[in-house]
Amino acid sequence: MTFKSVGLVILFFLLCSGLKSISLKQLEQLVPKSEFLFIIFYSDEHLQDLSKRVIEEVDRMSVAFQDRIKFYSISLDENPDAVNLFVIQDLPTVVVFREGYPRMYYGQRTGYSMYSFLQDLLTNDPVKVLLHKNDKKQFTSSESVKVVGYFSKEKTQSIEVFKQAAKQFQGELPFAIVHDPKLAKSFKLKSEEEIIILKPGERQIHSQSIFTTRDDLITWIEQNKKPMWAALTFNNLYYVWQSSRRTFVAFVKNADEHGSKTILSTFRSLAKQYGPQNQISFVIVDTSQYKDFTQGLGIKDEDIPIFAIFDPFNRKEHFFPKEKYPMNMKHSKRWLENFISSKLGTREDLLADIIQLTEDNFDNIVYDPNSDVLVEFYDAACMNCISLTPVYQKLAAIFAQLLPSVVLASFDAQNRPVPEKFKSRQHPLFFFPAKDKNNAIPLPGPHDEPLKLVDFILDHQQGATPEAIEQFRNIFSSILQQQQQPESYDEDSIQMDSEDQEKEEL
Repeated sequence: MTFKSVGLVILFFLLCSGLKSISLKQLEQLVPKSEFLFIIFYSDEHLQDLSKRVIEEVDRMSVAFQDRIKFYSISLDENPDAVNLFVIQDLPTVVVFREGYPRMYYGQRTGYSMYSFLQDLLTNDPVKVLLHKNDKKQFTSSESVKVVGYFSKEKTQSIEVFKQAAKQFQGELPFAIVHDPKLAKSFKLKSEEEIIILKPGERQIHSQSIFTTRDDLITWIEQNKKPMWAALTFNNLYYVWQSSRRTFVAFVKNADEHGSKTILSTFRSLAKQYGPQNQISFVIVDTSQYKDFTQGLGIKDEDIPIFAIFDPFNRKEHFFPKEKYPMNMKHSKRWLENFISSKLGTREDLLADIIQLTEDNFDNIVYDPNSDVLVEFYDAACMNCISLTPVYQKLAAIFAQLLPSVVLASFDAQNRPVPEKFKSRQHPLFFFPAKDKNNAIPLPGPHDEPLKLVDFILDHQQGATPEAIEQFRNIFSSILQQQQQPESYDEDSIQMDSEDQEKEEL
């Protein structure tokens, strides 16, 4: 079916269904007269996104809710001002008007999800009243943004303002009221009519004044609701995972399992360090709850847990190379930094396990008393440096994975001023033992024999235990034996790029 025919088919369903098409002007006239309006915004250029299934589901709902909710569609081609008016980024976009106030529907565009959302608006109280510690525990258990207000029962006007604001965020943010002073104190609520926003992994945000109007409270919540990370649900899908954002995702099988908690600890640290300043959304997907969604992204059960980065600007998806590196803080951080600096898949990414030294970080890394550091003062005019490159790259990856107390670093001696005592074309390598940093050892060449280089490092290192050294030697010997086989480099140990494999094998 051609693009044009797809558009005609869906347009046919729009015309034949109970979903009436209106203009923005007609919408303005309907809003004051209607308690609930359900509006779908679509574009003729993207009609394939407004699938037949969605049209049919909405048409069914228009019958099911006909006594309470009115359903309409608006063409963005005929009403282009709606794009900026409602900040439309994804199509189809659903906006629900409740008592005259518009709010985005961020949930899945399926009949079940949309029906459940509307049923919640019509039947459930948007605010929970917390009476006991167990109520608090249950309310705060999920990793989502929440709003809590402390009011005595006599503060009826403030409570009403709070409840009206809660209606605006129902189905998106949980709201709760606390009346008991002791329970309020456990939330660090100090005074009546104080409101807080709870966000996972962050300090709670306290209101600085008493809100007397619904609009003021809504504005304050909108300004402060965005979290460093969010757990994906079918109710927030289009908010936490918009197509216009770069998204770092942790896929875990069960967020409460020990292994997943370890991965999520790394995830949260990365979110705090890199999320806000790099405009990256951080999202947790519990695949035990959202299996179909995960499989739809091409992720198999055996791949989980895994980190992934979705880059809509370049239409790329990046998955953490678990076959090459452990998914710990060190490697995950470097992988994310390579994405931010546009180095994923480049030569710089392949050299990621070699720490790049500068004047600013030289002392912190080289003179770290917990690490044995081998430093290469690289110069393109140095033949030893050129011959060392493929070996140095591979050894850096091996030590990073098997013996992280040994660090391989590189200093650009061609473009940066080198400390006087390390200026040596004959000795581009210096070894800094963990417990004897003031006596750096120059390594005599040649340096392109990996076994001799590894023996030197292990004989002079001071940061690892004898057991760790013995284990490293055994695994490294196994790697060397595998390299002598006619097959390519073993993917289960350290995966290298094919270009370097063709140059020189370990």
